[in-house]
Amino acid sequence: MAFNYESKWLLGAPKQRASTCALQLLTALDNRRKVEKDTKYRPLVFIDHSFGGVVIERNLVIANACSGSFQHLAVSIVGIVFLGTPHRGTPAARWGDMVAKCAKALGFASEDSILKELREDSESPIDLLYEFTLWANRASLTLVCFFEQHITDYGKRFGGVWKELVVGEASACLDGHRKVPLATDHVKINKYSGPNDPSYVQVYPFIVDMAQQAVQVVQCRLNPQSIVEDNLRIPHESTECLQSLFLSNPLDDLAAIRSAKGERVSGTCEWILTQGRYTSWKVEDSPQLLWLSGGPGIGKTMISSFLVGELAQLAERSSQRITLAFFFCGDKDEVRKTATAILRGLLLQILRQRPILFKYGHPDFALSRDSLFTNFHALWRIFMSVVEDKEVGVVYCLIDALDECQTESRRLLLTDFAKLFRSQQNKKIFVKFIVTSRRKNDIEESLSTVSPATQNLQVDSGRINDDLYEFIDVKVEELSTRKRYSADLKEMIKSVLTEKAGGTFLYVSLVLDDLSRMKAQSLVRKKLQELPLDLNRLYNKIITQIEVEYVEIASSILQWVAVARRPLTAKELAMVRFLDSGNQEKNTTPSEDLLNELKDDLKCCGPLVYHDTINDTINLVHQSAKEFLLGEYLQASKDLSHYHIVLNRTNLLIFRTCWTYLSREEFEQAIPALVNEYNFREDTLDRLPTLRDAWVIRAAAAGQETVVQRLLENGAELEARDKCGRTPLLRAAEEGHATIVMLLLKKGAELEARNEWLLEGQTSLSLAAGEGHTTVVMLLLERGVELEARNLWGRTPLSQATEGGDVTTVTMLLEKGAELETRDEEGWTPLF
Repeated sequence: MAFNYESKWLLGAPKQRASTCALQLLTALDNRRKVEKDTKYRPLVFIDHSFGGVVIERNLVIANACSGSFQHLAVSIVGIVFLGTPHRGTPAARWGDMVAKCAKALGFASEDSILKELREDSESPIDLLYEFTLWANRASLTLVCFFEQHITDYGKRFGGVWKELVVGEASACLDGHRKVPLATDHVKINKYSGPNDPSYVQVYPFIVDMAQQAVQVVQCRLNPQSIVEDNLRIPHESTECLQSLFLSNPLDDLAAIRSAKGERVSGTCEWILTQGRYTSWKVEDSPQLLWLSGGPGIGKTMISSFLVGELAQLAERSSQRITLAFFFCGDKDEVRKTATAILRGLLLQILRQRPILFKYGHPDFALSRDSLFTNFHALWRIFMSVVEDKEVGVVYCLIDALDECQTESRRLLLTDFAKLFRSQQNKKIFVKFIVTSRRKNDIEESLSTVSPATQNLQVDSGRINDDLYEFIDVKVEELSTRKRYSADLKEMIKSVLTEKAGGTFLYVSLVLDDLSRMKAQSLVRKKLQELPLDLNRLYNKIITQIEVEYVEIASSILQWVAVARRPLTAKELAMVRFLDSGNQEKNTTPSEDLLNELKDDLKCCGPLVYHDTINDTINLVHQSAKEFLLGEYLQASKDLSHYHIVLNRTNLLIFRTCWTYLSREEFEQAIPALVNEYNFREDTLDRLPTLRDAWVIRAAAAGQETVVQRLLENGAELEARDKCGRTPLLRAAEEGHATIVMLLLKKGAELEARNEWLLEGQTSLSLAAGEGHTTVVMLLLERGVELEARNLWGRTPLSQATEGGDVTTVTMLLEKGAELETRDEEGWTPLF
C-alpha cells in the first residue's frame, strides 16, 4: 500500500501538519483492513522518505495511545526503513520558512505548519522522537536509518543557487539503531534505476529480512509466553543440585527492595529506554556490557527494578528465545555480597528457566557436592558453559549495586568480565550484562579495558531531573493530603525540595519522612528554611535532632545496624538493648512484654533506619548512611563524634554482647560437637553453649583481627576446621587478610595445613596465589612454606596463580624458584 500526503506549503497549500497526516494514514490503514478479510493483525513494514518518516512516527505514537480503535495497527508494526528522515529537523526548513514569509508579505497564500515542525530549533521533533523511541524500543521494532552523503542541488529544480545537505547523518539516524550511508542526495534517496542500483542493493536486504520475520514477530506479541521458573519442571536427578545451589531467591530479594523503596512513580525511569547506548546494548548480536554509574541516592536501584520489568516483558513477547536473570547486591546481607553469591543467583534463575542445562553442573556436583558452590572459578566455568549453549538463547543479566559486593570478591568477577568481553572467540555468545554501581576506581578501571563491548551510561542530575520533579510532585501531594497541608505550604515544600535535592531521590525521601513525623505544622516552614544542601549535612541534621536522653541508645542501635553482618530483627535489637542496659540478672532472659517495650527505642533513630515489615528487620536507609557513620565527617565533629563508628571497636562490642548472651544459663546445656561454620545459623545460636571455634574461622575469613585475637586468648582452637577442612589460616590466606595470617603464624598455626578433598587439598599458599593476594604470598614464602605443594589434581601454587591471572604473584613465585614445567594430573603446565 502506498500513502501520499499533501506537503505543499506555498500557493494554495492546505492547512496541514504531521498529526493530521498521521491520522489520515491511520484511517486509511484501518479502512483497508476492514475491507479485506482476516487482515486485522497482518504484519506491517513501513518504508518512508523524508518527512514521511515523521508522519509514520506520529502515526505510531497515536496508534499506541489509542486503547481501542487503532491499537491493532500498533501491534502489527514489525519494522521501519527510514530514507533521509529528519528526526531532529533540517536546516533546509529555514529556506522554506523564509520563502513562505516573503510570499505572505506579497499577498500569496502559504502554510508553514510543516516547516515549523521541521526546524532544527523546534521542540516538536525532539518531543516526538522521545515518544517514538520509547515505544519503538519497548516494542522491539527493527529500525534501519539510511542517510544521504551528497548535497542536493535545489537550484536545478527551482532556479537560483540553493545547494544543501538536506538531512545529515545526525538528524537522519536514531541512536543505537542500524544506520547506513547512501551515495546519493535527498531527492534521489528513494529512487532506484533497477535491481542493480547501488542504493537499492543496500536497502532491499533489510526489507527482505523484516518480511521474513514479520509473522512470527506479530504472533509472539499477540501470544506472550510467561517466564517459567517452576521447580516441578526440574528433573528429579537435578533437584539436589538445585537445593545446594540455592542461597536466596532473587525474585524475593527484588520484592523486598520494592517494598522498602515503594512503588515507582508512573512515567519515571522511562528515559533510559530512549538512550542510544541502551538500544545498542539491546540490539547488538555480540556480548555486551552496559554500566550504569552514578552517585548515591540518585535512583540506580529503582532503574534496575524498572529494567527487570521491561526485560521480562521483552522476553515474554519476543520472537527470540530470551533468558533473563538478575541479582541485587546488598552490603548488609551475607548471601548478596559476594561474587559467588552473584553467580549462584544468576545460575539459579537460568537453570530453572532452562532445566536441560543442569547437565553442565552434574559432573562437578557429583564430585564436589556442596563445596562446588563456594568455588567462584568452578561456578564461572559452569556459567560460561551454560551461556554458550544454544538452548539458552539470548541471555540478559542485570547486576545491581556491584559496589556493595566485597572488594576482593568483585575483583574476581571483574577479571572474568574482562576476559569474556575481550575474547574474540566469544562473539557467538549472546550474553548481555547490565551492571549498576557507583564510580569505584576498581570497577571503572576494569570495565574501561574492555571497550567497545562495554558502554558507560552516567546516571546524573541532567538525566534524572524530570523524574525527580515528578517524584517530588507526587510524594508531596501524598504527604499534603495525609497531613492536610495548605496549598501554600504544599507549594513551599515542592519549591524547597526542587532547589535543594541536588539530583538525589534519597534526599527528598529523607526530608519527607522527617516532615511526616512532625506533629506541629507550624514548625514545618522553619525546618524547610534550615534544610542543608547535601546528604552528609542532611544526615548531620537528622542526628542533631535526636533528643538528649536517646543519644546513647541511638548511637548503640546505629552501630549494630551499620556493622552487623546481616540485617538484625527488631527482636534481636531489643535483646541488644536489654543486654546493654546492665540492669538484668545474669541468668535471666527478658520477657516478651519487656522486649516489645524495648522495640520502641528503635524509633529514636528517626529516618536513618527503616523497618522492613516483611522480614521484621531493621536496616539503614541507604548505603551512604553507613559511609556517613564510618567516615571522616562525624569523626571531625566535636559535638557528634560519639556517633562515629570505629569498625574494630564495634566488632569487639558485638562480640562481647554475643558472648554475654551465650553465657546465660539457658545455654549451659548443649552439644558442642555441632559446631561448624556451615551449621552456624540463627537456630544454632539458640542451641550452642560456645561458638569459639566456629567464630574464629569466620572472624579469620572476615578480617576481624581483634576478634580472632580475643577468641584465641579465650581458648578457641587454633587448628579448628569447618566441614570442608578449612582452618583459620586457610580462610585468612584465601581472603587475603595479611595481618591475621601473621597473627596465626605467630601463634603457631600449621603452615602446611590443607583443606579436605572436596576443595582439592589446597594449601594456604595455593589459595593465596590463586586469588592474587601478593602480601599474603610474600608472608608465607618468608616463613618457608612448600613452594611446590601439589593439590589433589597435581596443581602447584604457580598453576593456581597463572589461572588467577595476577602477574605480580606469578612473578614473585618464579623469582623464588617455582618450577615452570611441572605438569598436573592432566598433563598441563602452569603456562599451558
